[in-house]
Amino acid sequence: MVYAGIAMWQVWLWMNKSRDVNYSNPEQVVERCSFSRSYVSRVFTDRFGGFSDYVNGLRLKYYDHYMSQHPNATGEAASEASGFTSYRAYSRAKERLAAR
Repeated sequence: MVYAGIAMWQVWLWMNKSRDVNYSNPEQVVERCSFSRSYVSRVFTDRFGGFSDYVNGLRLKYYDHYMSQHPNATGEAASEASGFTSYRAYSRAKERLAAR
């Protein structure tokens, strides 16, 4: 269990420092941390429902942060700045994670 916490902390640090990286690629995460692909996959699934749910959770948090820093921004601009492909993708992710 401690290893899972360390792995998630490493991933969180890397993702927050590298906003220009495509977060939808779990292979990049495996390359950045010292754990096997199967271990990282299992941790994401057990803790967060999967890699995409974890990443979308980070993006949703950043969306809120972006909107607080840019109150005149459109939802489309904030969603794209947060890593979503569109405002519709943002809305779907928000609905999906709220239902969990």
